[in-house]
Amino acid sequence: GGAPDTFLGAGLQTCRKLLDDGWIGRPITATGFIAMGVNVHRYHTRGVGPMFDMGPYFVTGLVHLLGPVRRATGSAQTPFPEKEDTNPLSPNFGQRWSVETPLSVCAVLDFDHQVNAVLTTTCEIFGYNPRMEIYGTEGIMICNDPNMFDGAVTIRRRDGETRQMPYTHGYSQNSRGLGIADMAYAVRTGRPFRANGELMYHALDVFHAIHDASREGRHVILESSVERPEPFKPGLTVNVFE
Repeated sequence: GGAPDTFLGAGLQTCRKLLDDGWIGRPITATGFIAMGVNVHRYHTRGVGPMFDMGPYFVTGLVHLLGPVRRATGSAQTPFPEKEDTNPLSPNFGQRWSVETPLSVCAVLDFDHQVNAVLTTTCEIFGYNPRMEIYGTEGIMICNDPNMFDGAVTIRRRDGETRQMPYTHGYSQNSRGLGIADMAYAVRTGRPFRANGELMYHALDVFHAIHDASREGRHVILESSVERPEPFKPGLTVNVFE
């Protein structure tokens, strides 16, 4: 198995049920946006950066909702090739380093069933501004922050009605390790577990495809695929997984 497991929380499990129950009709497209201000050396080294750090929460959330990614393209930029530690409380204050990874990345993801999404990750601005929305034929679903187990889930219908939806599932608290608990229960009962290696590998495949597409100027067909994880049943209490 692997991380993240936030898609098992109350927020994204509620989103999955609303989507599967047809609250926004047929999904057509989606957006994911994560913007942060991160100015530490390790975050700017090869293999890190905003897409590899925060992207997993958004991509696993989107796959949980929409299914596997079939094709990806992207634009990976490094607006400032050199950085300086400007935190006066840091032991490395004043040190400068070269940026080894793109810090502003935009992707277009094509999912199965003719659904696409735009995903943007950047750590070149201030603050923390996450957002994920699914747009359907009958409405828009504004999801909770995929980095969290909780958060507001809002439906905006074609007729103009906007409603914050109650959770249909448990685990609205900070439930880090929920995926491990589900895995242990799955091993005991002999069923597949949800935060599995295939899902995490597929997300990693997506990130590399985005960067390859940007570097090579082309669409990249994903080599991997995965089934949507089975959702939890509604109304389960804490420490119950079936």
